Amino acid sequence: MCSSDLFRGIIHSLQKCQFSLAPDPRHPYPTGYIDRSDEMTRSIKFVDQMDSRLVFFGSTDHEEKICIKFARTYSEAVHLKCAYNGHAPALKGFQRLAGGWYMIVMEDLRDSHRNDITKQRLDHVKNLLMELHQDGYAHGDIRSSNILVGDAEDEFVLLDFDWAGEIGTARYPMNLNRSENLWRPEGARDGQLILAEHDIAMLEFLQAKVSQPQTVKGLLGTCIRLYSNNSHISYLCTSFILCRYV
Repeated sequence: MCSSDLFRGIIHSLQKCQFSLAPDPRHPYPTGYIDRSDEMTRSIKFVDQMDSRLVFFGSTDHEEKICIKFARTYSEAVHLKCAYNGHAPALKGFQRLAGGWYMIVMEDLRDSHRNDITKQRLDHVKNLLMELHQDGYAHGDIRSSNILVGDAEDEFVLLDFDWAGEIGTARYPMNLNRSENLWRPEGARDGQLILAEHDIAMLEFLQAKVSQPQTVKGLLGTCIRLYSNNSHISYLCTSFILCRYV
């Protein structure tokens, strides 16, 4: 084969695959990661994105479902500590990218876990946090959206280890979200140290919040029973609940 025929063959091959080589502008540029289990490179097929966050869902070349997150800061150590006991998604890959970004690849738990916390489940989360604190680490962002649960009562995972780190070193980011819908303890401020007490305070706030609907439900049940007995007390009881909780 002459050189001109070889050249035309190469051009023809490139033209056939040019569309597969072009990156999808809707997805980040990394198309693979190094698997922590065997140091082999796995390809990433991006499928979906979580809202407008830098969290994506996809699959590997082995058709394994994965979640891919991009963050400026992230504690690999705290994630691994929680994952060791099954209380965080299995960490598949952790890489530093150009521009000061991290790519975190973990298992996709959407088919097996849900956001349905109860006071009893949060008791198990509290035990995990106390273990982390004893080891010198804090999470820093204990919210309901960062806790997923499975079918068993003690089956749960923590998410979002962006701010997690060593107690005495890890700090809150600047412009910390402190809206009316997101309660944080008083010491949780821009650039301040993340304390173990903050984790426990946010957890106890969640426990009180998830317990309140059960309290209202119980009071309403009492009102219904009183009403069935034609008691005038039921009217007073119902009025109190509506004024206090609604």
